[in-house]
Amino acid sequence: MLIVLLRTVILYLAVFFMIRIMGKRQVGEMQPNELVIAIMAAEIASTPLESVDIPLFYGLIPLFVMFFIEALMTFLILKNHVSRRILTGKPSLIMKDGVLQEGEMKRLRITISDLFEQARSHGYPKLHELKYIVFETNGDMSMIPNEDISYPVTLIADGKRLYKNFKDWNISESWLNEELHRNGISSDKELFLAYVDEQKLYFHRKGH
Repeated sequence: MLIVLLRTVILYLAVFFMIRIMGKRQVGEMQPNELVIAIMAAEIASTPLESVDIPLFYGLIPLFVMFFIEALMTFLILKNHVSRRILTGKPSLIMKDGVLQEGEMKRLRITISDLFEQARSHGYPKLHELKYIVFETNGDMSMIPNEDISYPVTLIADGKRLYKNFKDWNISESWLNEELHRNGISSDKELFLAYVDEQKLYFHRKGH
């Protein structure tokens, strides 16, 4: 009995610290890859608890391997824009300037019922009260009311331009170049983040 208790404590702590290191507090905040890791970790950790004849390392070693995989994926997400887009996806606009984006809703398999339910849960029972609805990468929806509030658009992330955002939002690259020059920025690589909001450029330099 004591062996079972010790195994339970050890495996619990291993899974607990693994989830904590991932930096998320709620399941709803997890990216798809993190949710997969969490589910697999719980399943693998339970294997040595099924029988004392199964070595404890049969549960611990796979946990350490998954931790390494998660650390590698996190590194790729932070350092490479393409990897970030593949592994975590990107936010999607399902309402733009008060107009529902039917094609995007179909692609994401979001029904009208889903949309109304989310809107009500955010305190907006009427869709015409909203200007933007953003489907976030964690599956949640962000609601921006129709009160002359603009939606910030990311133009540069980790020193690289997000060209799709320029096209989707009809933003001129020449305008961005002029703004960067006016602020003494000679290269996109100097910036960690740059976004436009209400026709004004905001940016954060690297190394701060």
